[in-house]
Amino acid sequence: MVGIAMRSAFSLGLHVQYDDQSVSAARRQIMVCTWWSLHALESLLSSITGRPSIIPNEDITTPLPGVATGDQTQRAGVISFDFLDADTNLNLLTQQIISNLYTQRRSAPSWDYLQQITCSLVGDLDKWAVDYIPQIHSEEWNSAHVQQRELFLLKLQYYRLKILTTRPSLRRVERCFEAGTE
Repeated sequence: MVGIAMRSAFSLGLHVQYDDQSVSAARRQIMVCTWWSLHALESLLSSITGRPSIIPNEDITTPLPGVATGDQTQRAGVISFDFLDADTNLNLLTQQIISNLYTQRRSAPSWDYLQQITCSLVGDLDKWAVDYIPQIHSEEWNSAHVQQRELFLLKLQYYRLKILTTRPSLRRVERCFEAGTE
């Protein structure tokens, strides 16, 4: 169902920036939120199944939900646009990780190439953490309950992606032990 919804959204052009001024700002915001909601579902499913996204990140020009409103403090129901932007960027990183590390290729990439890609992706993930949740390694919670929940969800997703990114290295170490080499 998510695949059908994504293809429909793609056919409607929700993945590209919509600059038609005849459409109200509220309607454009709904289109942006609809696109990123579908993208989040598809990203979760693709990370579970290990398959790349239907639409590559390079083809998406829709602004982030908070950027589309221009007001980062505005609330969408209970969840803030800051959280939605952070989550959306994590979903984009998820797609990069899957397409670079887990997508089947005609020939297997060299171990050196995988190490370079892994280091680059971990660097991108750590940069995301510094940008969106600077207190990532802190156990201190001084914010409201809703913000605590949002931070917890972002931290959980951050560590899940960290594991997904570094898992090929762990498998490599396991193979070295099986072969009796260092």
